[in-house]
Order: sequence, then structure tokens, then C-alpha cells
Amino acid sequence: MAAAHAACFNQALANNFGMLELVAHHIATTMSVDLGQDDQGRPAIQGIHVTVEASVPGATQAQFEHCAGRARTNCTLSKIIRCDITMDATLLA
Repeated sequence: MAAAHAACFNQALANNFGMLELVAHHIATTMSVDLGQDDQGRPAIQGIHVTVEASVPGATQAQFEHCAGRARTNCTLSKIIRCDITMDATLLA
């Protein structure tokens, strides 16, 4: 899961740079997944820590922080991991 999340994050980060007409020469990301138990003692993801290094010619620190922050919260896997799961279930006869 961590490898997939890192890849998703990298793609989102590169896309965010592209929206600012910036191109990353290098992005290196690792994800640390903290596993534990929820309140009922079931296995659960307690947290994920992102470590990223990027080389982006022409980017300011503020632009980099903005793009990294957006990628952290808006990549597809971040949204899945961080959202409530709701469901409508229908039993068909």
C-alpha cells in the first residue's frame, strides 16, 4: 500500500507543478505506514507519514509547499484513506 500511495502522491505532485508551468527534474517519496488497532481492537491504519524530496528548477519554497500540500491531501489514495466510507445496500429478491 505504501508503494502505491507514494506513486500516486508523486503523480499528483508532478501534476501540481505542471499547473504552475514547472517541471520537476527529480521527485523521491517514501511513505511510512503506522499500523495499530481501532477502538474495537481491529487492525487499522493509525497514520501515514510522507517524506518527499524534489528538484524543481524555478520553483519558490512557497510554490513547492503549496504543491506538496495539495498532493498530500488530494491524491486519489489520500482521499480514500482519509475519507468516511458510506454505503447504500439493497437486497434483491
